[in-house]
Amino acid sequence: MTALPPLVLLAVTAAGLRLLNTVPTRIQGPTVEHFNSIEEAERKLGVDIIVPAYFPDYFSWPPKAIMAERQPYFTIHLSFAQRATGSEALWVHQILSNDSRAAESIPSPLDVLQDKSFLVKGHQGRLIVGADVNGEPLYQLRWWSDRRYFVVTTTHSLEELIRIAESMAP
Repeated sequence: MTALPPLVLLAVTAAGLRLLNTVPTRIQGPTVEHFNSIEEAERKLGVDIIVPAYFPDYFSWPPKAIMAERQPYFTIHLSFAQRATGSEALWVHQILSNDSRAAESIPSPLDVLQDKSFLVKGHQGRLIVGADVNGEPLYQLRWWSDRRYFVVTTTHSLEELIRIAESMAP
């Protein structure tokens, strides 16, 4: 039996490693999945997605983007656009994890002006007021309820954020 030339051996090894590198993705599925509707996401993910019952008319429905990621935590991301401009102005994240560090996987506003404890319909949470990268105001509420962490952020008023968040809490 003859030995393979070194270049051929190297090419076969590289191809084998490339194939092995795709195995985790093929077994686990893509890291970030995109969906066309809430219903499609619920069906494919096998979970209920909680959406705000109070939804101001200056936001467009359905969500502009619906995504889910399984790592580092199983997280569902919804973003909603302003009707007038089409730019994203409301983000709803649901993290299905019992790990207390899970909510920290969603960034807080930059230049935090206020960070305090806040009750969302009796559920302990945090209210964070800060700014985005352009210095525009951002309002964020984080809380744990119904076996998941919620992180809701908006560019609109603090009062509207509270109403939206409270409409999601049981």
